[in-house]
Amino acid sequence: MKIIAYARSEQNDLLMELKSLYPDIETLHNIHRLKKEDLVTTPHILIIVSQPSQREQKFISELLFLKIIKLEGVRTEGIGTIIVENTTDLDAVIKNTEREFKERIKSDYKKNIENLQVLTEDERRYLEKLSGENLEKKSEKKLFKKSKGEKGKNELEIRGQLTVLGSGEAAAEIARICANYGKKKVLLLDGNLLSPSMDVHFNIQNIQTRIDSHLKGIDNTGINIGLDAIAKNADFDSNLKKMVHKVQPRLDVMLGNYNLYNYEHYDTVQFKVLLEKLKLHYDLVILSVSQMPYDSLTLLGLHHSKLNLFICDNSEVSIRYCNNVIEILKSKQNIPETKFLSVLHVKGNGSSGISDNLMKGIFKKMYIGRIEGKSRKRTKRTVDVMRKVEARCERWD
Repeated sequence: MKIIAYARSEQNDLLMELKSLYPDIETLHNIHRLKKEDLVTTPHILIIVSQPSQREQKFISELLFLKIIKLEGVRTEGIGTIIVENTTDLDAVIKNTEREFKERIKSDYKKNIENLQVLTEDERRYLEKLSGENLEKKSEKKLFKKSKGEKGKNELEIRGQLTVLGSGEAAAEIARICANYGKKKVLLLDGNLLSPSMDVHFNIQNIQTRIDSHLKGIDNTGINIGLDAIAKNADFDSNLKKMVHKVQPRLDVMLGNYNLYNYEHYDTVQFKVLLEKLKLHYDLVILSVSQMPYDSLTLLGLHHSKLNLFICDNSEVSIRYCNNVIEILKSKQNIPETKFLSVLHVKGNGSSGISDNLMKGIFKKMYIGRIEGKSRKRTKRTVDVMRKVEARCERWD
């Protein structure tokens, strides 16, 4: 967690006092230097020391701060803030925020442990540092593992969170296959907040949930009802079945956002809580998102999935875009290459002018094959593509 102080000038007595109080505090004279993606990965507390301009206030209101604190006398509009009179009150608010944040992390990690979720070595050390307790190191589950099918053949079971970028159609096909293999519960979450499509791919006629809410019409979808329940601390678990659409015996679909006006109001922290809650109820959560690298839910999925699958259309433009996005995410977001895989999605009759050798030349070991058409035979190839990932996953365990 980082603390940032905004002040127009270094020559500010209060700012000097804050620096003595918090040696690690970061000072900003230009609030526009902050990047939205940085706030996704690291929670920030903002202290407003000087009066921001209207333009700066608008920019601040669009960012996802853990908490915003302003000194008495500073005027802001449209920003939810806590007002303090002096550094004593400020210190109390910051300590309380840190305590609440740590308690929330400990609670989330405790649920992960109780439900045998995977904890990395870094996460285990971090939790021990926060709680002061020694945690027994548990062996990690593999994301992909072999199990015996009904006919005695090896089948592929997938666990955890899988993020699929770029094609809702491909994500739907992958979800169907994963639900058919093994006996695990699968949820497909439509996280493309600007272009939802799962109602089309699964022929869902009524996008609304079965929950009577103040959210009506196109706002009454699974993702919106779920986030609303989290924001209000309402009973999420017992109402989850009413938020999703059962499309196969072991496959549920949670529909996304159909109201474009909602896009700028979503809270990344609540999205993270939603995903964690869903993983408590399903063996595999497949998050289908756009390929826009700075979409907040896309970034969240990329960082918190053990595996990210890029779907490239059968075009040079799409392949070039996927390759560029992966390079940006590796360099700017520090996401390791081992978390990225790419697949060529060939629609229609399955003909393609792009060879596997060309894809391998571009994506190297990240390329694992292709998904072709909608036929049963072609869909089975999707499973074969996913099987190839198993050997690579062993390197991460």
